[in-house]
Amino acid sequence: MTMWENDSEDRLVENLGQHLQDNLILEEQIEKYKKELKLTKAVIP
Repeated sequence: MTMWENDSEDRLVENLGQHLQDNLILEEQIEKYKKELKLTKAVIP
C-alpha cells in the first residue's frame, strides 16, 4: 500500500468515527424529543 492510500484510509476511518459520533448525538436528541412529545400529548387532550 502506498503512503497516499494509508493517509486516505486514515482519513476515511476518522470521518467514519465522526459520523458515528454525530449519529449518537442525533439519536439522543431524537429520544429526548420523543419524550417531550409524549409529555405534550399527555397535557393536550
